Amino acid sequence: MSDFEYQIPDTYEEAVARKAEVLKLINEYNEALLLDKELPCSEEEIDRLQEEYQILNDHLELTDEEKLEKLKDSDKEINEDGVVVEKISVFDKIHWGIFIYIVFTFIALCSMLFLTKLVGQAGINSYISKFLSDCLWEHNIDMLELEKSEFMWTPFDFWSRVALSYLWLPLVLILVSVVVYFLYYRKHDLNTKIAKWLIFINIFIFVLSIGVVLLQGEIKVLQERFEYLWYEYAEYYYTEMGSY
Repeated sequence: MSDFEYQIPDTYEEAVARKAEVLKLINEYNEALLLDKELPCSEEEIDRLQEEYQILNDHLELTDEEKLEKLKDSDKEINEDGVVVEKISVFDKIHWGIFIYIVFTFIALCSMLFLTKLVGQAGINSYISKFLSDCLWEHNIDMLELEKSEFMWTPFDFWSRVALSYLWLPLVLILVSVVVYFLYYRKHDLNTKIAKWLIFINIFIFVLSIGVVLLQGEIKVLQERFEYLWYEYAEYYYTEMGSY
């Protein structure tokens, strides 16, 4: 069937109604075919319905000019060339990936005040637990001999692990923000600018994380813990060996 053999309905509303009716008939045929039921029409008839649906679909598709005419005046704007175009809001210009990352960064910024301390403490506790376990079960260090042992951590050993524990999360955020920027930097649009500013925001989160550690007195607590690491090992030794 061609355009000349099919009479398109006179009005737009009739064409929309007929399109919906044809689509319903096609769906009924496909459902019957899938469920192995009696088909409501022949293959020749379904071919004609599919062709009719395509003709109606093409007929009802508006051109850019027609779409623009249907818009309200408040939804239109005049660009620098004097051409009337559809008004695009700021949110329409932001890619959904950038929008999701903005929300993620905002959550990270709001939670960093307690997240840095929480993650950092968990990290250094894990390092120390592994260290004490190795001293006892691998190196067989006596209960009160850790401080004199060659396996005792140096200040660099301890503070490097502190840095990794407390700062790995904000460092990952900076790395991710750089990756996001390079995904959008060639667009040279609003998304590029937002991605660039997200790098600075995550650098600020990194600095904030360091400030949280300093202001909450974590450095002093950690220093005391390092000085008495031998005593912590003695308690660990006593607890573990006492269970045997």
